[in-house]
Amino acid sequence: MIKSISLLIILLQVSLFSQNEDVKTILKKEDIRSSFDVFTKDSSDTKIPGIENRTTPAQDSAYAQALRMKLPIELRLRYDLMNIGYTLISLDPEAEKTGMDYIPTNAFKPDPNMIVQRQENLMRAFEVPYARTYNPYGVRLSFADIGSFFGLTEDYSGNIQFKVDHYTEVEVVIYSIQAVVVATIFKGHLPPGSYQRTWTGRDENGRKLSPGDYIGEVRIKGENSYRKQIIIR
Repeated sequence: MIKSISLLIILLQVSLFSQNEDVKTILKKEDIRSSFDVFTKDSSDTKIPGIENRTTPAQDSAYAQALRMKLPIELRLRYDLMNIGYTLISLDPEAEKTGMDYIPTNAFKPDPNMIVQRQENLMRAFEVPYARTYNPYGVRLSFADIGSFFGLTEDYSGNIQFKVDHYTEVEVVIYSIQAVVVATIFKGHLPPGSYQRTWTGRDENGRKLSPGDYIGEVRIKGENSYRKQIIIR
């Protein structure tokens, strides 16, 4: 009986001692503070081993301003995730491409049926009763060629055409209106046939001559010479 009473007295003293010396206990009760108070008071004083400054003043002020807005956490999180997504997309080279870049080049090629249909439409467009007016091989003539064929225009280009009846010596020269030879296009022997030589408007040294009138002359040995007027514009 005496032992039980003494044990109760000891436990009572220990309980009273723990209530009076609460500051010396191992477990402490933390004060309930808001996230803004925790950030503004503790974050700047918290020291991490190996890191002197945890945040910059600009980051602290931006975060504090965001907390003062009193916006729901879900809304701020959604907004930040959207900004991060846009940033990642802008850094991706593939994001610069448009939808047209992903279309294969074969998609722009005409179908064989379309090509045949186009040719048929062209033939029908140029069709004349009882006459073949459309050439499927696509031969085209310029207005200058048509005018020259009917004798309506004269050819003043540097193309010189001539015909040789037998094997002989031929010389093709260009001279100015002052009767001075400025270029020799060809000089040699040619067999029978039709020929064409083109003058580029340059002299013997390759220098371009000034605009004006020139004469192209074909000198065939034993025959009359052939002359043509050439105009450089």
